[in-house]
Amino acid sequence: MLTKILGECSQVKLVDFLVAHPWSEYTKKDLAEASGISRSTLYHLMDKLETYHIIKPARKIGSAPALHT
Repeated sequence: MLTKILGECSQVKLVDFLVAHPWSEYTKKDLAEASGISRSTLYHLMDKLETYHIIKPARKIGSAPALHT
């Protein structure tokens, strides 16, 4: 939905995915794949998303932390 309005940039693709799947938990790898962005791009955006409380660490899945939207 947001990508149709704001374009296909990585940040919009990620936020669009998160808005469509509220209250879900994802690993960083899963989140990058599901939103169609690279993991390196996701890592670049993580601080901003956490600062604005769009995502927050939830729990660990194996050795990887899950993120909660």
